[in-house]
Amino acid sequence: MEIRLTVLLGMLLLVTSTACSDQVDVVGAGSTDTRLTTTSSTTVAPTTTTAAPTTTTTAAPTTTIPTTTTAAPPTKTTAAPTTTTPTTTTAAPPTTTTAAPTTTTTSIDYVAVGAQLATDLGCRVCHSTDGSAGLGPTWADLAGSTVALVDGSTVTATASYIRESIVAPDAKIVAGFSAGVMQNNYSGLSADELTALVAYISSR
Repeated sequence: MEIRLTVLLGMLLLVTSTACSDQVDVVGAGSTDTRLTTTSSTTVAPTTTTAAPTTTTTAAPTTTIPTTTTAAPPTKTTAAPTTTTPTTTTAAPPTTTTAAPTTTTTSIDYVAVGAQLATDLGCRVCHSTDGSAGLGPTWADLAGSTVALVDGSTVTATASYIRESIVAPDAKIVAGFSAGVMQNNYSGLSADELTALVAYISSR
């Protein structure tokens, strides 16, 4: 832009100088005086305009560094294996309730049963219960007493002695009595019947 202005200015000065020269010549031609026509030569010193060097600013090359975005590898979530343990439920064995056998105990009044047996068997004919004399020894206060025998020995009238005297009358003869008086030995009685007779005689 500065170079163009300099050139235009130089051309303008050159045109101005030429016009002035032409005017002098015209005035000289119309004048009666003989004058030297002076031609003014204006030398326009060339103007040297040195344009400042244009500094070209070179933009630094833009280096585009490609950004490599590495996606994080997908997180692989491995579910823990579910272990199902089969539950074995063992049913309790059925409870068997065994009812205890009911034992019905019938209370037996052996004394009463023995009294009836003594009547039925005819024992009362020979044996008294009040201490009176008879064909056989009295049963009054017999149990636990000391009994004198014909052989001079004595024996305690326990339950065993009374039982023996029923089933074996001549095993031990009481003093004052003779063997063979009691004809029936009653060995055919049941255990309960014998127990009942002993209980009745012992109670007198």
